[in-house]
Amino acid sequence: MKESFGQTLSQEDLIFTRAKLSVARYFQDANNYINFIANMFVERIPTGKAIGDIADVYGKIIDEEKVQTAANTLLQSGQVTTQLLQQTTQNLSQDERLILAQYLSLFNLKRSENAKLQEAVNGILGQSLG
Repeated sequence: MKESFGQTLSQEDLIFTRAKLSVARYFQDANNYINFIANMFVERIPTGKAIGDIADVYGKIIDEEKVQTAANTLLQSGQVTTQLLQQTTQNLSQDERLILAQYLSLFNLKRSENAKLQEAVNGILGQSLG
């Protein structure tokens, strides 16, 4: 975080910056904070850490590990068949399926089109930030 907002942040400034990130839309420099949040989110997509972030935005309680395992299975398969999709998602709750679908969509957008990915991330952040 210091790299994005300056190496000279004191511990107190760092705490204040984290607090501002949680309510970014209320500050004049909101765009800087929202862009930082979006960039951090995009960086977390390839590792699967974004799964928990997506669930938080939607207010869903999920088993992140289960969703991550399902995502890895589908992403590594090469070609997703109806049978593979059913087998992979049969033990997931409806909320977990929703988060899995959102994550896979973002993962595939990250692979291909940055403009559409940014649009999708902005939509998710818009839901979270109101």
